[in-house]
Amino acid sequence: MAGFIDGEGTVSISHHNRPGRCGPTYEAYVSVEQVEPAPLRFLQRLWGGSLGLFDRRVSLRHRPRWVWRVSGEKAVTLLKEVRPYLLVKGPVADVVIKYWDTTRHTCTGYRVSPEEWVRRATFVAQVRQLNKRGVCAA
Repeated sequence: MAGFIDGEGTVSISHHNRPGRCGPTYEAYVSVEQVEPAPLRFLQRLWGGSLGLFDRRVSLRHRPRWVWRVSGEKAVTLLKEVRPYLLVKGPVADVVIKYWDTTRHTCTGYRVSPEEWVRRATFVAQVRQLNKRGVCAA
């Protein structure tokens, strides 16, 4: 599983500004994409999440891609389970896990301070830096 995530996956924190919300929303997630859906259906049975077909081909030689995505607590639980075996995505998994373990995940009746928004944005920036192409994980 860890090799599959290392090779075909993404580990990240999504960031969305949604009007009418208590502030920006941040969500830990793991996704894996490829052209064959069978392994992704297996991941969905094990961990839940969503599975979708995306047809954003650059040319007719390319095939549509299937994307499996799990987010929130399920994503972090998965990361904690496979973390010892992640060779490439390990450092970003560490940041995502730390974000999750040190952040309150609700906005109902809870005001987030400006300092907390900065702290959360810092996690997102760390993840983006680690996920840049060509950044060595070792």
